[in-house]
Amino acid sequence: MSLIQRIADRLRTISLAMVIEQILTLIRFVVMAIAGFSINFGLTVLLHEKAGWPEQASFACGLIVVFVFNFVVFQRFVFKAAGGDKRQQLKRFFWTSVIFRSSEYVAFLIVIEQFEVDYRFAVIGILGLSMLSKFVIYRLFVFRDDGKPAEEIGQP
Repeated sequence: MSLIQRIADRLRTISLAMVIEQILTLIRFVVMAIAGFSINFGLTVLLHEKAGWPEQASFACGLIVVFVFNFVVFQRFVFKAAGGDKRQQLKRFFWTSVIFRSSEYVAFLIVIEQFEVDYRFAVIGILGLSMLSKFVIYRLFVFRDDGKPAEEIGQP
């Protein structure tokens, strides 16, 4: 079977409902990512400005709170993977978070130092690409059950 025939066969199996569900999942993901950013930013400012915490401790607290928030909302609301093994999902979520954050930081340093891009554009570009990458990795790897993508959990 030729490559074109395989692609055509695959496209026939994709329904409009599947495409719409993926778009809605992406929208939920983006909305929750923005919510997580807002919580992190707001909590950091609140703890530093109102509670007198050092910036470092305020930001660290925000990161921890948002890590838990992101895991819960991505697992239950965005990818609807509540039926999966929560320990395995949390472990995968933790390690992918470590890998993504480390990669984002290294990419940031390379872009601003080697290519002399303004840091604001670097942040927007790197975090934008990272967010799209996270969507794919979370959907296909992190929030899985028995080797199936999260959206297949609980479906006949």
